[in-house]
Amino acid sequence: MFDCDTVRVMREAYYSSGRPRTAVSTVFWSDENMRYVIGQIESFLTEFAEMPVSIELDTVFFNICCDLCGTASNLVNVQSGLDALNQAVVSDVVYSHQSSIRQRKLFMKWAIHGDRDQFLAPPMDTHGRKRIIRPTTQDYMVQHNPNSRYFQEFQDRINARRPYWQYPLFDKVMGKPCAE
Repeated sequence: MFDCDTVRVMREAYYSSGRPRTAVSTVFWSDENMRYVIGQIESFLTEFAEMPVSIELDTVFFNICCDLCGTASNLVNVQSGLDALNQAVVSDVVYSHQSSIRQRKLFMKWAIHGDRDQFLAPPMDTHGRKRIIRPTTQDYMVQHNPNSRYFQEFQDRINARRPYWQYPLFDKVMGKPCAE
């Protein structure tokens, strides 16, 4: 999502902080180039997240652009310098957003949709002296083995639990009116 006013404010803030106007910085901060950079970032993030992503032009984006544009201000070949600068900005912003997108997808998968693998015993079994249960892959395999004698008990316990999405916290997160 491209906002001309925000880019204009960023451009004015960049030049008002004492940085000189050079050929590369003038072309880099133009509206056409910013539209191209933002489009590249959003297309890479959309492909990575497998869902539509639009970035917000915030201080993180502005600081990345300022730092990289400041290091490439005295280039002789403007076009190749601009291409390299655009690629550096796209790579840096995409890298900084990938972790947050990954965490949001895990939150949506686990908490909102209730699709988290559950392999720990009930809380009452984990309290008390010498009753600490450490989760291991062996516990997971024992409880999820269909041939195990405890498998039906485990499935009944899971089915009796209240699903994650029925808690009022997730109604607030999703912006739904709470039933309480």
